[in-house]
Amino acid sequence: MKPILLLVYGFLLTITAFSQSNAFIEVTGSADSLVLPNQIYLRFGITEKESRTKVQLEEIELKVISGLRSIGVDPEIQLSIQDQLNNIRQYALKKNDGSPREYMLKLYDSKTLVSTLNLLDNLGIQNVRMDRLEHYEAPIVRSILSMRALENARQKAAKLATIGGQQLGSVLSIIEEPVQSDTLFAKDAQMNMRLRKSESNTENIIDLQRIQITSRLRVKFQLQ
Repeated sequence: MKPILLLVYGFLLTITAFSQSNAFIEVTGSADSLVLPNQIYLRFGITEKESRTKVQLEEIELKVISGLRSIGVDPEIQLSIQDQLNNIRQYALKKNDGSPREYMLKLYDSKTLVSTLNLLDNLGIQNVRMDRLEHYEAPIVRSILSMRALENARQKAAKLATIGGQQLGSVLSIIEEPVQSDTLFAKDAQMNMRLRKSESNTENIIDLQRIQITSRLRVKFQLQ
């Protein structure tokens, strides 16, 4: 073989070897889980119908605070006043003029939610709505799911590699793909406040829709 042909042949072998050593496969692995919400955000307001003066508003507010304490809710931690105003001076003026206020209440279980709804109803507060549902350990759950998603990706890649007559090597890269939020907003919940009777038929129970937590990874494996 002429020297020039030997040179070209050797060059082609080098390219082939380089390509084989850098061969890879990329797959997506996923895992998900449904968790029961343990952070329930309830929004309600004292409107002009329930309160027409600053004195009446404060009286109803005190009754709400007292009632919450009686059912085991800590208003100092779980109750806050919501306001759309960005101007601090305007907010301060509004806070002192007896205007209707909107509140956000953070609860931790459906039983307390039922007691709270009964309390507000007894006080004549009708403007009550669910704001959102969350799980306080969602980041931990997602971390566990990420490990499962990685294993799911490895299994997929291994099957595909076997079909191609190759073996799976080490992980080259992992990219976390965007997934839905761990927060379930009321507008997205289908049955998040459905009332039903308990087995004893003596009290109402609220079925909270479970939150789906998902992890999805795009993983690149080396092929051998």
